[in-house]
Amino acid sequence: MTIIFKNFKELEFEYNNCAPTWKSQNKATNKLGSNLVQLYCLLRDTFFEAHSKKTDIPQDIKTWKHTFVPENLKDSSSDILSLYNYSLSGALDILQEWQKGRQHGYIAYKNINGMRVNAGLVIFEEKNINGKHFVYIVEAGVYERGKGIGHALMDCVLMHYPEKTEFYIGTRIFNKEAIGLYQNCLKFEPLNAEAVKEYMGLDERYRGFAHTTSREELALIRNKISSLN
Repeated sequence: MTIIFKNFKELEFEYNNCAPTWKSQNKATNKLGSNLVQLYCLLRDTFFEAHSKKTDIPQDIKTWKHTFVPENLKDSSSDILSLYNYSLSGALDILQEWQKGRQHGYIAYKNINGMRVNAGLVIFEEKNINGKHFVYIVEAGVYERGKGIGHALMDCVLMHYPEKTEFYIGTRIFNKEAIGLYQNCLKFEPLNAEAVKEYMGLDERYRGFAHTTSREELALIRNKISSLN
C-alpha cells in the first residue's frame, strides 16, 4: 500500500509487511545501493545526528566501545565516537529484528533525480501481553526533522488499524525532541514506569507513552491523503 499526503506530494509512504530484502541495483555497487543498506544508514545517521550536539549524553552511551571509527570522525571526542558506535549497533539490531517477520513498517521515499531515496521510516509490531492487545511502535527516524515527515509516518501507522486501537511507544529520557513530538503533536499520554517495563520491556532510562485512536482522529488523517492505493 502506498500513501501520498496532500502536503507531501513529493513523497510516497509505502507499507512493508517485513524488512526489505537485499536487491542490488547494480553489481558494481556490491549491493551498497540496496534499500536495506539505505535503511540501515537512515537509522544510524538520524539517531547520531539528533544527539551528537547534546551535552547530556547518558553514561551508558559514553562508555560504549569504539569498535569502528569512520574517517570523518577520527578526530572527534570519545563521547562522540561512543555515540556513533551505539547508533551503529542499534541500527543493526533494529533491522535484524525486523527481518524476523513479526514487525511491519512504513518507509517514506523521495524522488531525487529519478531515484527513490529513503526519507524516513517507522517500524511497528502487534503485541498481546498479559491480556492487553496493543501496537508497539518500535522505531522511527527521518532525515529532515521539523518538516512533519515523522508526524506523517505516525499517521500512516495510526490509520493502518481500526479506531480504538491502543498504541505504545518509548524513547530515551534524554531525547526531548521525541518526547515533545509524542506529547504535544501526537497527543500520546505518559505511562508509568511499571507499564513501560511490563509492556515494552524498557528500563528506567526510557519514557513510555500510550494513545488510543478515535473515529474522528482517523477521519482527520484520511482527509490529509490525496492518494491511497
